[in-house]
Amino acid sequence: MMADLSISDDDVAKALDAIARTPAGYAFYCGLHKTALGFPSDADPSDGTLRANFARRKFARELMDLMAKGIDESHGRADPTDKPSARPVVFRPREPAAVSKRASISERLRAEFPDDTGNAG
Repeated sequence: MMADLSISDDDVAKALDAIARTPAGYAFYCGLHKTALGFPSDADPSDGTLRANFARRKFARELMDLMAKGIDESHGRADPTDKPSARPVVFRPREPAAVSKRASISERLRAEFPDDTGNAG
């Protein structure tokens, strides 16, 4: 005999809420956030990356919306206005970023006001 496989949208929402209340659910939520706001690493801006990944990003946002209440209630802080679902998720780059030294004031002024008088000094 086959089991009844009819699952309502409410059943799915309850399951996602239960998942959101676990540490693994919070990690999944952060991964969805990265998908919703990120670009694929092999993206070429000229090929309409935003259009090409719209469905994937939209689906991630829909799942996040279903999980938000569970995230807020189980991973929240004492302040009820500080909701984890409203905080940005930040991911560190894998490699260190190249940093150049800060330009001195005189170097910045020269860049802003180039000498167009023809004087060499």
